[in-house]
Amino acid sequence: MDRSDDLGPSDSPVRRPDEATSDKTTEEPRPRRPSRRAVLGSLGTVALAGVAGCSSTGSSADASEPTRGAATPANPTATSQQTETPTEETPTAQASRKYLDIARSELDAAFTEIYSVRLVNYEEKVWTPRFEDLGNMDPTVVDRHLKTARAALANVEAEEGTELAVRAELLRHVASIADYGSTFYRRFALTFEKIYQYEYLIDTKSDYDGAVERMGAAREKLATWRTLGEKLTEEVKAVKQLYDTHDSVAAQVPAFDIGRWNYTTFGVEQYAYLLEPRLVGFEAYAEAVGADLAGLDHLDVEAWQRAQDAFTTARSKIQQADTQFSEARSRGDSFFDRRAAVYENRAPRFDDGYLLHLRAANEFVRGNTENAKDLRFEGTTRIRNAFATYPITANESGTSTPE
Repeated sequence: MDRSDDLGPSDSPVRRPDEATSDKTTEEPRPRRPSRRAVLGSLGTVALAGVAGCSSTGSSADASEPTRGAATPANPTATSQQTETPTEETPTAQASRKYLDIARSELDAAFTEIYSVRLVNYEEKVWTPRFEDLGNMDPTVVDRHLKTARAALANVEAEEGTELAVRAELLRHVASIADYGSTFYRRFALTFEKIYQYEYLIDTKSDYDGAVERMGAAREKLATWRTLGEKLTEEVKAVKQLYDTHDSVAAQVPAFDIGRWNYTTFGVEQYAYLLEPRLVGFEAYAEAVGADLAGLDHLDVEAWQRAQDAFTTARSKIQQADTQFSEARSRGDSFFDRRAAVYENRAPRFDDGYLLHLRAANEFVRGNTENAKDLRFEGTTRIRNAFATYPITANESGTSTPE
């Protein structure tokens, strides 16, 4: 898998947006700081129900009670990760079984590293992403274990259809699940890192152009989720098919649970669907506010046409944001819902203010200076009142779990 993604140290913040209280903080937030206490913006825990084929439960976030394919007390062979060697087996077959054991051990280590992010609480059937955990997983560690596991599996020599061949095929699919799964965990962290940077730039720096850029980057990351979800789905189906076809075959990887990944895979694709309109709305909101501010600057230098264009853009964007927030609610999205509600409440008042600013620009063009100034003042007042009436609080910044 492509590991070029980076939780960029150069543009990542020392503080969470809500923790930065003055211009003394100039850096943006980054999910690698283990001391950060914030929970993903008004998310806390998000349940995802209706997952077919997931009847088993677990005991903790990303550490469930294992089902078939994982080690259990009732399966001493799986617990020791050793493949029993039939009597009178050829040296080649014996060597292949040792390679299978190596692969299992490496895959177990890979999954353990992935789960350090604590993204999914499989026992409760909820996603519990925590800001301070998003950077826990080291993708190079996962890749190293996967490389060793796949090299071992490549050394397995067995005729097609034999028990050894089936076990090797099963572990190859398990390795792919670890590969695509770790990539998704990484993309999830990168997506939310950009959203946090968006919050920081708006709330602390009033940098709307920068916020638009960050949200655009978040949307690009989000767009890759579905493809990863589809690939994970294919691999999960392949493992389940092997289980259905060969009753005596199990992955015997303690940290791997097919039920967990069936649930997670559904979430990968579903959350991409849920989040998409809300992120579009956030981006359009920042574009609207930025365009209005630019329009006011154009009025100051008597660039009337540019001011008119900017205010027209501001109205178009705030209306788009309002529509997207409504769409997100209709889909049942609960990510960052408090912040979205604040923006949605501001939208009609902003639209009125932007219209008054546009009328002011038109009056300046006609030479009605006094009337233009009054319209500009009235528009600015409405926008300021919207900010004051619907402020962003600690809850909207994601410092507590939802009610």
